[in-house]
Amino acid sequence: MSDSDEVMQAHAAFYEAFQSLDTEKMEGVWLQDQHIACIHPGWRKLVGWGPIMASWERIFDNVFEMSFELGEADLM
Repeated sequence: MSDSDEVMQAHAAFYEAFQSLDTEKMEGVWLQDQHIACIHPGWRKLVGWGPIMASWERIFDNVFEMSFELGEADLM
């Protein structure tokens, strides 16, 4: 499998987890490390597994449905 294929699989898994509003699925797509970072639109930068997963729990607790329509990705 090429690096491009792996990136596309990770991309698909992230959006599947996001649409499911399932914290366990979202946990499965993030590296469990203190150095990971996430910036949600309109939020400050979050660093570390705990704060990032807590943010997804907050988002999922306050949303009833999430849907994405993904197009082709170009991984130059």
